Amino acid sequence: MGRFSHEQEAYANSSWYLTDDRGDARFLYKFVPERRHDLTEGRLYGLAFNKATMTGTWIGPLNPLDPDSDMRARGFQPSVWGFTKAEGIVGAAGSDGIGGGSISMNESGAGADPGRVWRFTQLGGDAIRGEVLVEGDFAQLSRPDNLRYNNAGDLFIMEDHSGGDFTAHTETGDKNDIWVLPRGGEGPDDLVLFATLPHRFEPTGPWFSNDSQILYLSVQADPPFHSRVIAITREGGNFNQPFDR
Repeated sequence: MGRFSHEQEAYANSSWYLTDDRGDARFLYKFVPERRHDLTEGRLYGLAFNKATMTGTWIGPLNPLDPDSDMRARGFQPSVWGFTKAEGIVGAAGSDGIGGGSISMNESGAGADPGRVWRFTQLGGDAIRGEVLVEGDFAQLSRPDNLRYNNAGDLFIMEDHSGGDFTAHTETGDKNDIWVLPRGGEGPDDLVLFATLPHRFEPTGPWFSNDSQILYLSVQADPPFHSRVIAITREGGNFNQPFDR
C-alpha cells in the first residue's frame, strides 16, 4: 500500500484512501486492491489536487516503494498539488462511517495556516472533487487532526496544537478543543464546542460503541500528567441525537 509516513486510512467505493503526514506538504493516496478485502496486491495512485478548481486527478499506478518521488518525477510538487499535514481521514457515509460515497479529511496546516476540514466526492472515476467543510481560525477551530462520524452523520473534530502554536498563536490558549460539525453543516458558524482539554492534552482515536451510548477517547498528555483512555456518555441520551448549532 506504499512506503510513506502513513497517518490514517479510509475505505470507500472499494478503495482505500491514505494520508501521508511527514510534517510538511505531502500527497493523498488511493490503493485499489486487486481483490476486495485482500491487501496483498493492488495499485497505488497519488492525488494531484488543483485548489483553484477544487478538483483532482489520480496519477499512477505509482512505484509503491517510493510513491512520493514518483509523483515529483511526474511533475507534481506536494506544495502545489498536495496538502500540508494531512491527518485523519474517514468515510462519510454508512452506519459506521465506512464504505460510503465520500470521504472527509483533516488538513492540519502549519505555521500561519490553521488548517481545514475537507470533503471529497465523486470517488468512482479517475477524478475527484473537493470542498472545504470548515476553514480553520486560530480563535476557533485550528490544527484539526483526528476525526470521526457518529451514526447520525455528525462529524467530531479533534485539535492537536504543537508547542509552538501555544506561543505563536496565544488565542488558542493552553488547550486542545473537540468540535462537532452537525450533519449538513458547513462553515465555522455551524460548529458546536463539545469539549476542551486543558494542559495541552491531545484527544486522539475517537470511537463510538455499537449502540452509540459511549464515545471512547484516548487522551495523550505531556509530563507530569498521565495519558489515559476515557469513556464518555451523554446525559439523557446517546451520541446519535442531534447537536444544537
